[in-house]
Amino acid sequence: MTGCKDNSKQGSSSKEDSTSDIVLIDSVFIKSLDRWRSLRVYLPQGYKTSNELYPVIYMLDGQNLFEDSTSYVGEWHIDESMDSLARLDIPNAIVIGIDNGQELRMNEYNPFDSERFGPGEGKETMDFIVNQLKPMVDSLYRTKPERAYTTLGGSSMGGLMAFYAISNYSEVFSKAIVFSPSFWVSDQVEKWIPLLLKDSKIYMSMGSEEGEEMISEMNRMIELMKESGLGQDQLRTRLVNGMGHNEKLWTMEYPKAYEFLFGKGNQ
Repeated sequence: MTGCKDNSKQGSSSKEDSTSDIVLIDSVFIKSLDRWRSLRVYLPQGYKTSNELYPVIYMLDGQNLFEDSTSYVGEWHIDESMDSLARLDIPNAIVIGIDNGQELRMNEYNPFDSERFGPGEGKETMDFIVNQLKPMVDSLYRTKPERAYTTLGGSSMGGLMAFYAISNYSEVFSKAIVFSPSFWVSDQVEKWIPLLLKDSKIYMSMGSEEGEEMISEMNRMIELMKESGLGQDQLRTRLVNGMGHNEKLWTMEYPKAYEFLFGKGNQ
């Protein structure tokens, strides 16, 4: 496989309560960052027995999406959620989990240089996703490669990156899953709002216990987006009572985000 180590492997595994496949691609070389990374690919039910083409959701922090054994403090149960949504007759999608760089995560998921965290490598991360990973995925799998069917999602710094993607790479992404976004990293993020295309679709949520700064920054961005002309068909936001900055919140919110972005009539 191009761009992979000689000892790379592409295998599949299925959890007992999931009827779909999770394919591990270990490892892909990130040219823009000069480092290696693993991918975890959710292939929908029926993928192997059909000729159907699928939308693609690129998700950051791939270690946390599908397995407790690889997660930081618990998985998001993305595969179980996707299987359940499919049973509700909601169109399915391929999910590409991109592992984070662990100690380099704060750099890779930050488009801005930071006195606290060091050089921002968000642009290089997006260069990898847009110019290297997406073409690879579109060549390996039966995807719908057009912008209308391409999404980026993440939480915390990953949520910031999802918003960065849909605004600064709007020719590639039409949808974004923005959980608990770290808008606090820079007051420059509001300058991305005019870059949003009017047919963009964004699901943005946060827990009520995530702290005053996090909540106020998200609310400020929401108001600016509404002022820019994004209506309720393009922007869905939630402040979830009693929830903190954690995987439990993001697990609960993922199906709601997916239904808003991909439910009938929303593709």
